[in-house]
Amino acid sequence: MAAHTGGDIEDPALGILRRPDLVLVGPRKGAGAVMSDLGPGPDGRRCYRTRHDYVFGDKITVGEWSVGTSEFRRYRTS
Repeated sequence: MAAHTGGDIEDPALGILRRPDLVLVGPRKGAGAVMSDLGPGPDGRRCYRTRHDYVFGDKITVGEWSVGTSEFRRYRTS
């Protein structure tokens, strides 16, 4: 699952602001990543140039927000 805080949708009244940050949530392994600093890569193509990995339970920063991930749930294993 991914939550994108930017894109073509922007509605300040609803709190939706254009932020090119991306949060990756991996419920299978209980970990994820926050991708930021969108810009040209070494080959000139647009890419995320900063990645911060986290495990469920960490507090992460996404743009101006701090998000506690302790409530993120993992997939059940059989």
